[in-house]
Amino acid sequence: MKKEVFKKEFLLCTILVLVIMSFFAGSIKAESYCDVDIDVVLIQDVSGSMESNNKLYLAKIASINFTSRLESGDQSSLVTFGGTALLKKNLSNNHALTMANINQLSDGGNTAGGDAIRFANNELNSTRANPTHKKIGILLSDGEFNSGICTPTCSEYAKAQSRIAKSMNITIFTIGFGSDADAVTLQNISNTTRGKYYFSPNGSMLNIIYQEIGQEICSCTVNNDCPPKSECINEECVANAKTYWADQSSPNNTITHITALVNSTKVLAMIKNAKVGEGITEQVVLTFKIKEKDALSSDDIKTVSVNSDTGLIKDGNYSWTITSDDLAKTPSDYSQFYFEVYYGAQFINQSDYLDITPVFPINPVNLCSDYNIENECTVNAGGIDFRNINSTCGTSTEVLGCLNTIDCSCKWDTSTCLFNMKTTTDYNCALVGGVECAIDSSTADDCTDSILYYTETNKFAWDADNSFDCPSEITGFLGITDCNDDTLFQAEGKYHYDPMNVLDSCVLGENTEKIVVCPVQTSIPFFGYYNLIAVIVIASIVYIFIILSRNKKIAKKK
Repeated sequence: MKKEVFKKEFLLCTILVLVIMSFFAGSIKAESYCDVDIDVVLIQDVSGSMESNNKLYLAKIASINFTSRLESGDQSSLVTFGGTALLKKNLSNNHALTMANINQLSDGGNTAGGDAIRFANNELNSTRANPTHKKIGILLSDGEFNSGICTPTCSEYAKAQSRIAKSMNITIFTIGFGSDADAVTLQNISNTTRGKYYFSPNGSMLNIIYQEIGQEICSCTVNNDCPPKSECINEECVANAKTYWADQSSPNNTITHITALVNSTKVLAMIKNAKVGEGITEQVVLTFKIKEKDALSSDDIKTVSVNSDTGLIKDGNYSWTITSDDLAKTPSDYSQFYFEVYYGAQFINQSDYLDITPVFPINPVNLCSDYNIENECTVNAGGIDFRNINSTCGTSTEVLGCLNTIDCSCKWDTSTCLFNMKTTTDYNCALVGGVECAIDSSTADDCTDSILYYTETNKFAWDADNSFDCPSEITGFLGITDCNDDTLFQAEGKYHYDPMNVLDSCVLGENTEKIVVCPVQTSIPFFGYYNLIAVIVIASIVYIFIILSRNKKIAKKK
């Protein structure tokens, strides 16, 4: 018995993990049920009778599969009922959490179905519910309601709660699972709330039933069957035209702000569910007009034509590369960009506003020598990837049980920013300094051909604490018994420890020409007025926090 339970739980967990991974990855996520957004409460019977014939286990799989097809705009919740009803998970778009809660369900107790409907009604009428969403309940039960509030009877109380659900515009679909289900009560609940009753004699039908419910959720005959901001088209609820800004990597999610590298960053202008005329199913041309709102008028930024999808309901998008020419049309004011969509002369919809924080390219930084200011040099303001210059930068190697690390940086030397490569040995056995190889890089190449030619002139130095007399200071110090050991280098009467042969790799000669593929060009960030303000504000907040904490401690002592 324990082995069978283990197998079932392991399989269910495996299914849940796969579903959640696909849910987040998006690559193998099943098609969503509905074009309109929904708030759905899964009302699950967990009474003791659900243990027989693996009914709870099979119900969990089916409801997890259903939940996995919900969109980020939808909200899901979970209510269970055994001897009592419980709200196991609030309404939210965290469907992964809903699935995790379903997976943890266990059976036991009687069947408080009426209370469960009341809990679902309360949740779908709470502040967490979205008033523009369609309100759905899906109730699964395998027996008669016999617990909780039963006035005048348990069944009649459940019917009364279904009438309250109807008054709240909540639609409840019911599923009778097995031959002992109370079909009469479940049918009454679904009929009252304009839902539908389904019967599943065994678990093989459950997945099909949940899929049918998903399709029924969006069905309609008149516009009143649909939630606000949608209408009934071809017996399906379809959301009104939606226009919004989106990031290239996440086209389904609305954004209101973007930090844009000018002439490089792209943002999507999206339209969904555009209706352009009666019976037009072929592809049409939509016009996108991008504008920027000012106090008295709007600046025209760009007008483009976009081909829509086919079908009665049209989707389309325009990928806008934010250029310096575009921003020049609204100088120094980069907030409240919006776009309008037209089909010919027919206005379809207007987007919300997008604020842009532009990052204007200055001079591309490819080498340390491109920096002319000390603080920019020492903090590597352009974000140079030193591996493009020397592939050993940032690498570590174990020598004699100790770790040798090659660190690369830009180093200021009087009036020049030099490429600096330093090998440091983290010795547990001794305190020995490193070896420093500073390289002065220079070039006149502007990188237009994507290949950078530059020259290097080397400077070499030992750290102050990497200088010894031999044999008096070195013999036996690092397991070395001979002053002629390969890890030692003698210069000006002193011995220096160089197990990585940094000296050999550093001696490249004067004006050595090198060639690399140009690194990604980035801009030197602005060091000035706004950064100073930011530092002052942050410092003030920290200071206030420290003072308040200190005052609390003083008050406690008193």
